[in-house]
Amino acid sequence: VEEVWLPKIEDAYYNKKLSEKIVYTSKEKQWIAKQKHIVVTGDPSWKLSDKIEEDKAYRGVAGEYISRFEKKMHTKAILNPIDSWAEILATPESDSADVVMGTMNHDLQKLLEKRYTFLKPYSVGPLVIITDKNMRFVTDLNDIKDKRIGMLGLQNYTSDIEQHYEAYDFYYFSQINRLLHALLLEKVDAVVLPLPEAILALADTQYEQLDIIGKLDRETYVNIGVLKSKPSLKNIMNKVILSINYQDKKEILSKWTQKLNYIEKIDYKLIFIITGILGILFLSAAYYAYFIKKKHEHEKELSKQLEALALKDDLTGLMNKRAFNQKFEAKNPTGQKLGLLFIDVDNFKRYNDYYGHLEGDFALKKIADILKRFESDRCSSYRIGGEEFGFLLEGYDEVAAVKFAQSLCESVEAEKIEHSKSPFGYITVSIGVGIEEDTNMDRQYLYLTADKALYRAKILGKNQVIY
Repeated sequence: VEEVWLPKIEDAYYNKKLSEKIVYTSKEKQWIAKQKHIVVTGDPSWKLSDKIEEDKAYRGVAGEYISRFEKKMHTKAILNPIDSWAEILATPESDSADVVMGTMNHDLQKLLEKRYTFLKPYSVGPLVIITDKNMRFVTDLNDIKDKRIGMLGLQNYTSDIEQHYEAYDFYYFSQINRLLHALLLEKVDAVVLPLPEAILALADTQYEQLDIIGKLDRETYVNIGVLKSKPSLKNIMNKVILSINYQDKKEILSKWTQKLNYIEKIDYKLIFIITGILGILFLSAAYYAYFIKKKHEHEKELSKQLEALALKDDLTGLMNKRAFNQKFEAKNPTGQKLGLLFIDVDNFKRYNDYYGHLEGDFALKKIADILKRFESDRCSSYRIGGEEFGFLLEGYDEVAAVKFAQSLCESVEAEKIEHSKSPFGYITVSIGVGIEEDTNMDRQYLYLTADKALYRAKILGKNQVIY
């Protein structure tokens, strides 16, 4: 049941309702009441410096998530940073951390599964590319395939990147600070990091000559493991993780994007030296004001770039699933009814198997171009994932929405994109339509209505519209 429904709960509108109140069982309440604290160990790569050893805290997005876990569980989290995962494996189970978190690869997770039960991986944003800020913007690693690329080792995304970019020159590091220093020393030409870690790293003044210049079409996932000997904690963590919805993630990311300016260390020694010399103080103050202004401009531009990167699909140029969720969950300011179209390309796996993935990508771009022609101030299109697309309509009744969907369906077939493995001879789409009965209708019901209509369109023969 969890495997089937938890992903839908996480992605759908009604996930937002779960954040209003977490309902714990009596057994879970008793467990929380008995626990003075839980011990949490994070990924060794999250250590940006020895500062973590001093204050036992993770900064940035990782620390923000742990703080929210504490509030929702009503339990203090004692942090236990480590230099390598080997420390966990060498520690007796009686002294092990209650919870481990990190972007660990499959082999490492298998080793830890002897002691921990792992929950559903948690998405925290895309992978981004960091280089010297003077380098031009890139859309993918294909643009820098002749460069030396640095990554963190033992991460759950490394093997996927290695397989997809198998002829590339990759270098691996154990911690983020070592990785970024290698970039500064030109031992590597570019670095791939998860967006949360990149944001925190770029806030450090020693890395101010570096910048995010692109992103990969891959999400970063944090693996969370709970000691097998504490099943109640596993259930509690499951509920806490599920209660953090898209809006929470957006707030955390936005907070740290805007907060970069305040993580800097002030050089008090320099301030003390110049305070006695009024002329130098005046010039220094003027220069400092100029520096702050330029830094704010840089951070504002960085924030815009990150927001644009996070909401757009690289392959098709359409808005992505994150943008779809944001629009779908938002209250309609016009007061008009919302319509939802789920669009699925028919027999697309056969197309990829026969023509190859490059042709498959080209076909998806063509379909996206058709969808763009139907966009207006009341209609917006999205790539939900793979060969599935979505359309949000404002102010359409049932008849107008079905007519709109039918025109779209016919336009795709009329494009005559050859598909010899389809009974229609060309690429076609199936479309499920859902319309709000009124503006107070639960969006969960609208989501499920359109999804069910698409399913019926597929099983009834495809290349058709079902309402």
